[in-house]
Amino acid sequence: MSTENLTKYFAAVNRPEKPMVSIIVPVYNMKPHLDQFLQCCIQFYTLFSYELIFVDNNSNDGSREHLEKLGARVETETRQGVNYARQHGLDLARGEVILTMDADTIYPPDYINNMALELYADADVSLVWATSIGCLDPANPTFSEAIKLKIKSLSHRLITNKIARAKAVGACAMCFMKNTGVYYPLDLKNLAGCDDGMVAVQLMRKGKIKRMRKGLYTTRGLNKRIGSGTWPLA
Repeated sequence: MSTENLTKYFAAVNRPEKPMVSIIVPVYNMKPHLDQFLQCCIQFYTLFSYELIFVDNNSNDGSREHLEKLGARVETETRQGVNYARQHGLDLARGEVILTMDADTIYPPDYINNMALELYADADVSLVWATSIGCLDPANPTFSEAIKLKIKSLSHRLITNKIARAKAVGACAMCFMKNTGVYYPLDLKNLAGCDDGMVAVQLMRKGKIKRMRKGLYTTRGLNKRIGSGTWPLA
């Protein structure tokens, strides 16, 4: 991945004239993951015009400087908490569709299409999300990790209870229309899962939620949930 290619990529996705999709990526001390994350971003193929917004939340490991050096658009949220960062990105977004990503997660090249097209194909769908599991190297999952993802995906597919389905939603892969008027639960600060589950509940009241067939791999395992290690509390 050359710096020149990334510079050209960011020039195209930083502030497009009329983005259809706004991708929001909260960042707190993610420097070890950024190069791998950007490698998957530059491989996206889609007919949707999109903007890529990084929201730095007081990183002190050089994450912000690394992104800016490459030419990325980096906004700032000084209130500490991933919910604040996601909400700030949502406020800035100009696209019809809001698509979330996490910098420690690997996404397939057709990720944008798979998520956003569902919203346009079915007016009754209010939220699209994907199953994810934690693993040591998201770009090279082991056989056992692949089996684990299949099992977890199957269990998610069988969920019928609405509240249980909302709890299963992962913020590393959510897609919804901005005009739905949802918001991230800032009053709950940084409780693990509140940023995704509470948004899912809001969207569930507006229509169906649909799970993307493809699963995702992330470095965030059960012992590194937001709110208990990865992202500091306010």
